[in-house]
Amino acid sequence: MNRAAPRTVPRIALSYAEAAEALGMGQTSFEKYVLPDVKVIYRGKLRLVPVPELERWADQNADRVLAEGVESGRQLDAPARHTPPGAGAGSRATSPGTDRKVCDG
Repeated sequence: MNRAAPRTVPRIALSYAEAAEALGMGQTSFEKYVLPDVKVIYRGKLRLVPVPELERWADQNADRVLAEGVESGRQLDAPARHTPPGAGAGSRATSPGTDRKVCDG
């Protein structure tokens, strides 16, 4: 039985799918949030992202955790909540993709 030897050459650039996996996100999120901020190697149809670019992006987009919360101003025990426009007190939100009002009771 002939088994292939494990790869021993370190990768210095990754495909979009590999780069997304390395950052722990899906490829759609990678293309939306990361790709606009990193350098990419273009050769024909080949698209590669240098590993140092991914490391730089992760470092620049990380928040420092402090005793009283997070450096960016978000609190650890109070996650950011999104309130749709017009969904304040006394109004009812619409169902996603429809114009119908959602009623809780």
